[in-house]
Amino acid sequence: HYYSLMNFFYNILITGCSSGLGEALFNETCRHDHLKSFAHYRLHRAPNDDPYALYGDINDFNFIDKLDEYIRTREIDCFINNAGVYDINVLETNLVSQVKMLQVVYDYFKEQKKGKIININSLAGINPTAGESLYCASKFGLKGFSKSLQLEAVGTGVEITDVYLGGVQTRMTEGRDNYDSLMRSYDVAQQIIDLVNTKSYYVNELILRKRNESCAS
Repeated sequence: HYYSLMNFFYNILITGCSSGLGEALFNETCRHDHLKSFAHYRLHRAPNDDPYALYGDINDFNFIDKLDEYIRTREIDCFINNAGVYDINVLETNLVSQVKMLQVVYDYFKEQKKGKIININSLAGINPTAGESLYCASKFGLKGFSKSLQLEAVGTGVEITDVYLGGVQTRMTEGRDNYDSLMRSYDVAQQIIDLVNTKSYYVNELILRKRNESCAS
């Protein structure tokens, strides 16, 4: 039976759910009865606050402690590391804070002897592009950290997958001339959530880009 082959991760925490891909990922998980999703938002959304969500800026000094308590309380099994920026506090947000979050999540999953981490990266983490030096540096750094962590995780029960995305229709890409031709966030979300529903195999790297798109995003 299909479901008997699936490696279920019931409790999923997704960072950066205010809009774009994060919002699409959260909505996609809600379509699957066997997945229970929890959202992270940088700011409170009063009067529509989600009582189960995690709120806070990942760059705040106390956020890591808040995250540690949250994943233990909610018994998180899968962490989708999606939060990111393009032009403000790029290194702090896309690399330093994410490394700190991943260390906390990885240590907890290792204690539990199970867990899945999905890092949402970019083709900019594979191929550098002109005019995006800091952004590329942050994505290359995340790639390096995650690849090393994958090696450390062998035999621990923790799986780490890196997803390298081409252009996606989000607020970060609204100013691009080719915005209408970029991948739709909900299409990308479906592909990423498929990684959660793994069966007998483990995908440690995935590249998603529009057909006929070059490897440089």
